[in-house]
Amino acid sequence: MATAVDWTVDKLLSGIQTLNARAESAQNTIRANRAAYLETLRSLPSITDVGAREALRSKLREWIYKQVGVENRFNSFATSYAAAKAAAKKFLTSIGVAAPSYLGALPAIAVPVAVWGGIAIGLTVIAAIVLMNATQSKGIGAIRDLLETARAQNWTAQQTSDALKSLAAAESENRPDILGVGGILKAALPLILIGGALFLFGPALQKRMAA
Repeated sequence: MATAVDWTVDKLLSGIQTLNARAESAQNTIRANRAAYLETLRSLPSITDVGAREALRSKLREWIYKQVGVENRFNSFATSYAAAKAAAKKFLTSIGVAAPSYLGALPAIAVPVAVWGGIAIGLTVIAAIVLMNATQSKGIGAIRDLLETARAQNWTAQQTSDALKSLAAAESENRPDILGVGGILKAALPLILIGGALFLFGPALQKRMAA
């Protein structure tokens, strides 16, 4: 039983560390994409043709609309994940296990055991955000390249429109890297078992620590 309990705690902490790293990477990408957007937006006045400039502005509006969706999803995830980490710290502290600092502050009240499932779900959410981030990164990069070409070659509105249509066609043909998600979801497997494992082994571990 002790071995099963130790495995449960080890897997819990390992899973949280993995999710912490994934979340930090996703947030950094979100910030980089937002910064790239602002820089591109500030570059619009360099396009002399009004029609070309407005076509690019419209494309940027389309991109930022999707970006806000990614950011909102990440913020929602971050709130739920903070609650899950608080639950983890509460549980570990209650059984006499020193909770790592990366679990955050100890909550004043107990959090339902069901929150454990939120950690596993968090990894699947981050997997989706990683895919969206990759798409957004490629999108803003392509827009920036197109804007620079339009500026350098003094494109007309028609030339810019044609280029944007080609870009849209290329974007629709691209598919997300499903293999990248597989690696993230594999890391979620131990956490999917956490809720049931803690329910089964938690009392045994409490007794062992008390003894």
